[in-house]
Amino acid sequence: MVVGGFTPAIVMLVLGRIHEFVPNSTEQQRTTWSYATTSFALFQAAAAYGFSWIDAQTGGDYLVLFGLGGGAVVLALAIDLGRALIVPRRSCVR
Repeated sequence: MVVGGFTPAIVMLVLGRIHEFVPNSTEQQRTTWSYATTSFALFQAAAAYGFSWIDAQTGGDYLVLFGLGGGAVVLALAIDLGRALIVPRRSCVR
């Protein structure tokens, strides 16, 4: 149940970020949203195929898959924290 809630949560987070990055143009927000949706679907499908292939190559060793998933989480956290240190946060107050 918890993992099933990740996809709707990611959608809302990305939509909020798009509104932050493109604050004054509804048309540009729609265009950006369509690119975000398409790229999310493509990467999700590619990751599913890739992890299935890795699972088949390792003989069903879940330790490899969990290691890759954990590494992806750590990488995402490092990118987010690094970005926070480099790029100043803009206020959403108008």
